[in-house]
Amino acid sequence: TLQAMLQKLDLNMYDFEKVDRFIEYGLEVCKTKSSDEAFRILTGIIEKTEEQYFNEYISVLNYLQSAKVLDWIEQQSEKVKNASSSWGQLAASSKFDWKRAEKWINSGRPLSLIALDALKLCTTTNERLNQSPWTRELNPSLNDMPRSEKIAELIIKYQSEDNVPRVKNAVNTIIKNLYE
Repeated sequence: TLQAMLQKLDLNMYDFEKVDRFIEYGLEVCKTKSSDEAFRILTGIIEKTEEQYFNEYISVLNYLQSAKVLDWIEQQSEKVKNASSSWGQLAASSKFDWKRAEKWINSGRPLSLIALDALKLCTTTNERLNQSPWTRELNPSLNDMPRSEKIAELIIKYQSEDNVPRVKNAVNTIIKNLYE
């Protein structure tokens, strides 16, 4: 049935149904294949997709919950033209850790924006009402979390170099999360 689903997946079509079909296919792959095989199949397809679908297709990788996805994000970072919040959600659901967060923030865009979005999700401890049902269920946390001061120091330093509203909002939310 995976082969039949793949044939139904018309990779040349441009519409929302295409994304829905890929997500359905990806979920089926995640259910029926080993994590490594699912990762290989899905990232292979995503890497070949048109740019306009890249941000949507990555959502299926959330189901793998694998640190391999973090390595893959790094490899794909040059393709990321719009680091939407879905990238941060993907990082947060993929065993995001402090060492990686620090590396990504220090590397600049787009990885720094992805790291800030992931940190927002990983530092939320109470209300997750404004987050997706998937994120609320997963309840991601930052692996190897250092002292709050260390995180705050790094993100405030980053904000001084990239002082746009998105970064300011992320930094304020993370600091609020850390000290609540």
